[in-house]
Formats: sequence, structure tokens, C-alpha cells
Amino acid sequence: MNDIDQFFDASGTLRRCGSWPHEDKSNFVSAFPPYPGSGDLPLYTDEQIIKIVTDPNRRKMESICPSEHYITDQHSTSACNGHAAAAAFTRARKLRGIQDDWVGSGSFVYSWINQGRDNGSALEDGMVEIQERGVCSLALNSASQIFTRQITQEAIEDALKHRGLAAYHCPTLQHFKSGLAAGHPGVAAVMCGPNWDVMGADYVPGVQQGPGNHAVCIEDVVLRNGRLLYQMANSWGTKYGKGGRVWLTDNHFRGTFPNHTFYIVTSMEERK
Repeated sequence: MNDIDQFFDASGTLRRCGSWPHEDKSNFVSAFPPYPGSGDLPLYTDEQIIKIVTDPNRRKMESICPSEHYITDQHSTSACNGHAAAAAFTRARKLRGIQDDWVGSGSFVYSWINQGRDNGSALEDGMVEIQERGVCSLALNSASQIFTRQITQEAIEDALKHRGLAAYHCPTLQHFKSGLAAGHPGVAAVMCGPNWDVMGADYVPGVQQGPGNHAVCIEDVVLRNGRLLYQMANSWGTKYGKGGRVWLTDNHFRGTFPNHTFYIVTSMEERK
């Protein structure tokens, strides 16, 4: 069993960081294909990405998924992998043009991958779970319902309507950044600790050294003050950062990318 890092955030809420790193990433075989880096999903240079993200017609995720409805809160559970995967699915669904207020339940996803204990999971676990079992509406499964014994039949049936991902694992951080620039959400790991609440007016948190302990949805890549930043949707409610969002640099992933597999979600499936 993995040890779970935990600390109190600036609001006084106990946060449990439940994303397990690989024991050896070089031997890990993902259930998802590698990001191709060609065709409709090319590998961009930073110069190309800057041109893409500064296009005035580029869609803004804050407008597509407003914080007050689309930022979730895992509270003091270790359910970050479920929340990150569900958030990526929800955003892929919105980008597909489905116009309703449906939000996926990260706790539903987590309940099927935690083996009956609130002790975290691996990053790929949540992705595979949505592929196989689906994700139900947050309205049918709250953040506190993190064990399968709490799941209702209605939630299970709703999840079957929202099952399946078109997703890719990213061989390099540049592949990940390229997928975001192409307009797709991603799932990644960050390292949380006391520095995570240290941020200025730019909402860029301090860098915490470590292999990565917290799964998040990365919504976009943006250009600010001459540097490319990753726009992150956390699962700690809207009081964190700017309405639940912060912006990360490459340095936030220096220690985590070598120890976790990152994903880009290009589409999802919807059944009646």
C-alpha cells in the first residue's frame, strides 16, 4: 500500500494527495496508444504553440466550463485520479459541442479503483475505468461517495451512457503540450505540498520538489508575459487559486513527468 501525502491547504481543509507514481515508468505499458505527433495530432514546437494559443479566435476554457459549475471538490479524500479523469471527460464532452450542464463524478470513478480503501490510485486507473465502466453525473454521486457500496443503480446506469475515451499517453512533455495546444484536455500529475498555496497575482503556485502525488486536469496552454503556461483545473473547489484554476510552468512537471504517464483526451463517447 502506498503512503498518502497530506497537508492542510490555505482554507484549512485537509488535502490527501492520492496519485501513485510508477515504480518504474520505463517498464510501464499503457492501455492507450502513444500520442502520434503527426497528422491531426502533430508535434508542435513552442514557437508554433505560441502562434496557436495567441489566435484571438481561440476558445477559452474558462468560458466553456465556468468555475462555479465545472470545478469540483474532492474534499479530504484521496480521489484526485477519479476527479482528473472525470474532468477531462467532461471537458472533451463540452468541446464536442454537447450543450448541457452535465459534470462527471470523480468520486464514482475513484470508487471502482480504490479497492475499498481511501488510499489513492494510479493515474491510468481512472482513465481505464471510464473506458470500461464509464462515469456518472456528479448529481448522482457526490464527492463523499467513494466506495462501491455507496453507488446507486441509477448512477451505474448513467455511467454506461458516458463510457469510452479517445485518449493517448504522451511520450514527452512536448507531446503533452502539443495536445493541449491542439485544443484537447489532458490528465497529469503534480507535486503538492506547502509551496502549493504560495502564489502571487499570476496564480502560479510554488514548485514543490518530488515525484508527484496529485492528479489534475490540464485544460489548456496559454501565453502570459512571454512564457507558455499550463492551465490547470484543480479538484479542491473554487476557493483554490482563481476560481479553482492555477497556471503551471514546465518546472512543475520536471519531477513528475518521469514518474507518471500523462494523457491527452481527444474525444469521448455518449450513449442514449
